[in-house]
Amino acid sequence: MFKKMPGAKTQLDRKRIIVVVLSLLASVAVITAGLILASCNKRNDPGTEPGVNGVITGLLASKKAENPFFSPSSIEIVDSGIYVTDATNFAVYKLSHEGKIEKTVYFSSTVSRVRDFDSKLFVAWGELDGSVSIFDEDLNLVKTVKVGHTPSDIFVKGNTAFVANTFSDTVSVIDIEEGTVTGEIPVSREPFCMAALGNYLYVGCRLQNKSALEEDLSSSVVKIDIESGKVEKTIELQDGAVNVKGIIALDSEIVLTHTVARYSYPTTQLDRGWVNTNGFTVIDTSTDTPTAYLLDEVEHGAANPWGVAVSGDGKELYFCLAGTSEVMVLDTTKFNQKVKKIKTGKDNDISNPNDAIDHIELLSGMKSRIKLDGEGARDIKVYKGNIYVAEYFTGEIAVIDYGTHSIINKISLGEQPEMTPERLGESIWFSAKYTYQNWESCSSCHPYARPDGLNWDEEGDGIGTPKNTKSMMFSHRTPPVLTTGCVEYAEDNVMGTFREAFRSAALEDEKIFAVDSFLRSQLPVDSPYLTSEGAYSASALRGKELFAEFGCAACHPAPLYTDMKFHKSPYLGTDGTWEDREFITPTLVEIWRSAPYTYCGCETDIKSVIKKFIRKDITNDQLSDLAEFVLSIGVVDEYYGVEQVFVKNTSGDTVISRLENGGEIINFTIRRQLPGEDKTYQVKITLCSADGSVIEEKIVDSPALKFNTFASVPCNIKIPENLVTGSYLEILVKDSSGADLATPYRLNYNG
Repeated sequence: MFKKMPGAKTQLDRKRIIVVVLSLLASVAVITAGLILASCNKRNDPGTEPGVNGVITGLLASKKAENPFFSPSSIEIVDSGIYVTDATNFAVYKLSHEGKIEKTVYFSSTVSRVRDFDSKLFVAWGELDGSVSIFDEDLNLVKTVKVGHTPSDIFVKGNTAFVANTFSDTVSVIDIEEGTVTGEIPVSREPFCMAALGNYLYVGCRLQNKSALEEDLSSSVVKIDIESGKVEKTIELQDGAVNVKGIIALDSEIVLTHTVARYSYPTTQLDRGWVNTNGFTVIDTSTDTPTAYLLDEVEHGAANPWGVAVSGDGKELYFCLAGTSEVMVLDTTKFNQKVKKIKTGKDNDISNPNDAIDHIELLSGMKSRIKLDGEGARDIKVYKGNIYVAEYFTGEIAVIDYGTHSIINKISLGEQPEMTPERLGESIWFSAKYTYQNWESCSSCHPYARPDGLNWDEEGDGIGTPKNTKSMMFSHRTPPVLTTGCVEYAEDNVMGTFREAFRSAALEDEKIFAVDSFLRSQLPVDSPYLTSEGAYSASALRGKELFAEFGCAACHPAPLYTDMKFHKSPYLGTDGTWEDREFITPTLVEIWRSAPYTYCGCETDIKSVIKKFIRKDITNDQLSDLAEFVLSIGVVDEYYGVEQVFVKNTSGDTVISRLENGGEIINFTIRRQLPGEDKTYQVKITLCSADGSVIEEKIVDSPALKFNTFASVPCNIKIPENLVTGSYLEILVKDSSGADLATPYRLNYNG
């Protein structure tokens, strides 16, 4: 939830931000970014099999930072040991019950989940190259099976494995003995977690999948018949229940965690969960009826619930509160008594179970919190009287005693490297400790810095103007920001959000700047519309030609796929309030992940949007090809990318990605965007007049950059005082042979 600050204060803080950014860039020529949700695919990979107790030569180095952080994302505990997946070290560890690492298996891409079924370990890993590897309990590899895009959870029954593929929106069905995928089950949007009860598999999907103008919006749970492999039904959660993260099966119920977005209210305050509350849903499997309850307290939020577990005796439920780094403990006896009274009409607080989602006080007296030492509580398991919690950002497993609820041990996966600004910013993005009463974090409305699919009415451009949440992808590269372009720079918006919306007056500027670093480091995940090698399909290549032919590139020029200008949308007036408003052109980079589309979120099909904007006849085949290209846009063939151009104007202020008469182009930042072999490059910077004649030109040799690192390239080009509209700055990046390593970057002067 980003907001505009009052004008004078915004300008002051923006100058401070720019000074710090420039000082950082001037003192450090190349800064290594932590691997933050970066694109990982098969390009230039010599192989994809896991490697035991060592790095796969030439493979891991191209995929992650040289000194990756330890980031436990999933844990599984059985008699043979403790198994932990590490998302940023691309590893699975086997630990003794005393916490000693006994064996490590490395992978060529991020690792998301480990599950144990019948003494076999199933590990979900990869993104576009998604796979499930099967091991014995000594971590000896049995086989690897290719599945869908970003496998996130696994369930096994007999010889059949089911795999939730988050970005394929499918569940893969695997014949384990044959090691083959026998079917793909389409489900709802971003399947993330699964639990089985009886003959049914319940798949928790993260995001809502409708037009944002629908009356009720929520995530859903897809119920699959395990024997037939067919979808029995899709269970819509209660209105506002989104961002599903965890799931567990009890005797006759399914419990899943989520936030509760109060998107119908203007975002004017945070008090008492005005914008976001946090809770869990119980699905009665006899009727498949969902009922949501809140984990928050009246003046203390329980932000971003993630994993969920149950004690061995069933008397307690445990919820990871990722936003506050706590474990919430729920007394199930008291909870069940409360639910029974509500259902029988004997409760004094509410008479309808569906109203529980709006009552923060309802579960008072039956909850308690366990404060963790680490950061980023995500997965949780119970084993023989102890509770184990994966602390993502700290790289540790906290061990909690069941009886006393006290921490009795900390298991470290290794010594963490020194914190980078990107890693610090990521931890802040997912933390609610910097927000008023801990109600929410940045990730509540922008999960993984992407949109939640909802419309929000923010104060920055006036109340009564709800707009669909924007992705943060390339937000710093494409000013101005927000749908209406009412904030000049992303740096202003980040600062304003923490200072004004979150009331984080005590938060140090350096930590806010770290959030900027995290957002700058965001690179698009490879689109599921690409080939398995990460290239455009034949249909997308035809669509790329049509993109130019039909004039789409006029407003969405590569490589940023936005002209950063204001235009009126053909969707204006659909809600009766926007007839005279212009919007800033959004980037199309990673748009496959940003539905629903348009400022009001009224479209779920990109083809409908294309037809609305194109003013000429288009055949169905052309429409399909054009949509295929648009949905494939990322950084394909963009080995390097220009991020931000810094210009000092005549007043001595620094402006970003804007040419000003009489000013000076100081420098720009360039980021390595694709994995693969390291390449040196040469940069040609040219300032041209409107007729294309060269005003000044410079050529700079630059060293190779590691994947997802950036460098500051000095320019020191004086801008004439009489620069005319149509003049432009062009930046070309080529290798030693003269081959393009990036699409030419052009910054136009618009007067």
